[in-house]
Amino acid sequence: MSVRPDFRPMPMPILKPTLKAPIHDKPVHPFYFWLLRFARRILNFLYRPKVSGLENLPHEGAVLLLPNHISYGDAGLIQAASPRHVRFVAFEPIYYNPWINWVMRLMRAIPIMPGKSEKGLQATIEALAAGHVVCIFPEGSISRTGELLELRHGFERIAAATGVSVLPVRLDGLRVSGLPRKRGEVSVKFQRLLPAAEATVANVAPLIAPAGASLPQLEAPEAGNVQPG
Repeated sequence: MSVRPDFRPMPMPILKPTLKAPIHDKPVHPFYFWLLRFARRILNFLYRPKVSGLENLPHEGAVLLLPNHISYGDAGLIQAASPRHVRFVAFEPIYYNPWINWVMRLMRAIPIMPGKSEKGLQATIEALAAGHVVCIFPEGSISRTGELLELRHGFERIAAATGVSVLPVRLDGLRVSGLPRKRGEVSVKFQRLLPAAEATVANVAPLIAPAGASLPQLEAPEAGNVQPG
């Protein structure tokens, strides 16, 4: 069969991923707030958390929460304690997991990949510029020893780029699994608000270290090689 000389093959369509990244100006779905009210009842019954320092959380405008990371239940506990909607920075493979991506999108979480963090850091900066409360775990992973892990310096870059104040948060009383070590001993303490100029590892680490935990050795970030929180 001959082929016409003016024949041009049709371009193949570009398949777009079905798992969506966050949109900063998109309103939070009402179902999320219904789900949150239900989750708060469950968490309050399970944990009976002692929440303190809420007066340090601004009623409006952008703020960057910096909690220690002790369990898989930390994000839920923080959101249950906060009267404002919190957008969490999440490890990218977890964000795009098909089983929970719908929850991540409802929460309007922000995906980030360590080692390739520029896109995630930029998305975090944009969310703060839109006036949202954003939460980033500066340890980067769960501490399985009860000690505070070395903090990463990504939050310093974010604070410097946006001028947004940071609010350290100390969590205590949870097992790594997210279950309470003892009911009634779970605590969430919102520490004092730090202006962007004071948002450093040296200032934040003592405020989020669990009771009795030693502080990691502080090291300055290498130029051009700053890790995200």
